[in-house]
Amino acid sequence: MRILVAESDPALGAFLRQGFEAENYTVDLAPGSEDAKILARDRDYDAAILDLNLPQPDGLELLLNTRARREQLRIVILTNRVSPEDRVRVFDAGADDLVPKPFAFSELSARLRALLRRGARAPDVALRVGDLELSRIERTA
Repeated sequence: MRILVAESDPALGAFLRQGFEAENYTVDLAPGSEDAKILARDRDYDAAILDLNLPQPDGLELLLNTRARREQLRIVILTNRVSPEDRVRVFDAGADDLVPKPFAFSELSARLRALLRRGARAPDVALRVGDLELSRIERTA
């Protein structure tokens, strides 16, 4: 399983990478939103863990962008914003789960496993290579 971790705190990012690699995930670590956007666009992931507190563009914008490009990607948000309004905004933007900071790695890992167990991913209806997109249903390019 390949996951994308976007975390602005280098120590926490390294901790998450080490923890998930110990659980046999392949982890790509992005220190900022721009790096995460590029990785999410260019690579196929089973899940993403995104820090909502990333610098500009912020984590919410990254979430919206990632969800628009990858509808089936499972996305967990890490945040220290825990007001009900913030949580609602995150779920409405397309997050599958939210884990407030500070957190126990074991809980984050369990939540990720639960998301990955939920049914098979629907097949993509479009094939994409670079800027070329082929729709299998509409049979258009």
